[in-house]
Amino acid sequence: GVKKGKKSKNTKGEDNQKDRPKRPRTSYIIFASEQRASEKENNPNATPSDLVKILAARWKNMGENEKKVPYVEMAAQDKARYEGEMSNY
Repeated sequence: GVKKGKKSKNTKGEDNQKDRPKRPRTSYIIFASEQRASEKENNPNATPSDLVKILAARWKNMGENEKKVPYVEMAAQDKARYEGEMSNY
């Protein structure tokens, strides 16, 4: 077992994680991060979990064209960025 007062160190890959490129964001994550501030202004008393529910409902009700136009394209660009950075990593 682990002795009291002693913390185990997770040294496996710690140094590599600092330099590793950030994973690509999905189209929903991009949408939510852009819309969160305005939704917070519209619903100042909403908790963070309420905001997530509101944003998820808005995303679900959006048409494919609304989603694809900006957010899917931005997600594709972010994925291309990630793949380029990973090839150099």
